[in-house]
Amino acid sequence: MSRPTIVDVARAANVSLGTVSRVLNRHANVDPGLRAHVEQTIRQLGFEPSAVAQSLRGRATRTIGCILRDISIPGLATFVKAVEATLTEVNYTLILANTDGRQERERELVGLLGRRQADGLIASIGLANDPELLTALRAARFPVVVLDAGGEDWADSVSADHFGGALSAITHLLQLGHRRIALLTGRPVHLTASQHIAAYEQAFRQSGTPLNKRFIHTESFTPEFGYARAMALFDNPDGPTAIFAGGMDMIWGVLRAAKESRRSIPGDISVIAGCDSDFMNFSAPAITAVRYNLTDMGRSAAEMLLGRIHGQRETVSQTLVLPTALILRASTAPPPHP
Repeated sequence: MSRPTIVDVARAANVSLGTVSRVLNRHANVDPGLRAHVEQTIRQLGFEPSAVAQSLRGRATRTIGCILRDISIPGLATFVKAVEATLTEVNYTLILANTDGRQERERELVGLLGRRQADGLIASIGLANDPELLTALRAARFPVVVLDAGGEDWADSVSADHFGGALSAITHLLQLGHRRIALLTGRPVHLTASQHIAAYEQAFRQSGTPLNKRFIHTESFTPEFGYARAMALFDNPDGPTAIFAGGMDMIWGVLRAAKESRRSIPGDISVIAGCDSDFMNFSAPAITAVRYNLTDMGRSAAEMLLGRIHGQRETVSQTLVLPTALILRASTAPPPHP
């Protein structure tokens, strides 16, 4: 059988199309008894109004887009679950899309969400090195919340205090006696990477320790980069005695490199992860890591976006920075003797 239409509802309820439309659109000037009769008919027929048709009449579609660079990262799954739970409470639907870091795909998705008349967008994408994407987001007709980005006058942002987390991590290693500390992070155009670099430099400055920039490696947040760079560093006799891996899951590449190079942790090399997760406790040894609450980050991003959609927030863009903490475990120790 074909899906019932608004015409079927009007015929079954013995009312006009206009009356059914006013009930669907929750107009106040409908008699309560008549409203109840029409709503009962709608339920009996199983009629569902078209969200697309409603949006074409100027109504919200109650859909939110979420664009991520890599949804396979466990931490981002926690973030997405918190976003969806918050939106579901107020009857919004989340549309999740993965880009694998491809800039052209990110631009396509922003355009697609615009054509589908999405009510808003939460995005973790590369803004700084893609002027076309930046232009598309500025021109979007829906509010946007970006992750780990700041200083945008057209969007709200939610991030963790990556500077504070990295500063605690590098300071901890310096206090243990390490001087050859490798920093592995993304390109400096990304807010997270730039904060890692600034924190690294400040930690050395505060301790009065000379800084050797050959230990700063900025290219990617991926495990593949962590593995390749750590292997190259291990091949150098004057390589690092400690590594701070800045990406969400970069640490796994570093651990793989240590295992293949027969480096014991922390006997030969101390390691700290830039993002904590439950898996850090199951590693052998357990991994020292910077912790921030991805559930709070997801909930906050959704609430900021809903505030924009419903006009509950001021027009000036807002930035929320969530706290971080260094969780000490068994993967750090004083450096080995020469």
